[in-house]
Amino acid sequence: MNILGFVLLVLVGIPLFILYNGYCDMMLWNWFISPLGLPVLDIPKAIGVSIAISAIAVPKTFQQADEKAALAVALISPGACLFFGWIVRMFL
Repeated sequence: MNILGFVLLVLVGIPLFILYNGYCDMMLWNWFISPLGLPVLDIPKAIGVSIAISAIAVPKTFQQADEKAALAVALISPGACLFFGWIVRMFL
């Protein structure tokens, strides 16, 4: 990856991914957790909860992985969770 690509990833890609992940977390929380009596989350709170959980639950050791595969998993996972959560929500 050249320097321009890296700078674009840091300045544009990462903030967009954080917003995307926060939106998916917010929707899943509001669909499944807030009906149990916990407060409704907005995107900033969902991002904060996601960061806090990631700091605790994500293992600190990373193996050398293919960058493209890791990026694909990081982009697809929140959307896939949101999609399957949407399906489950229809049965509630």
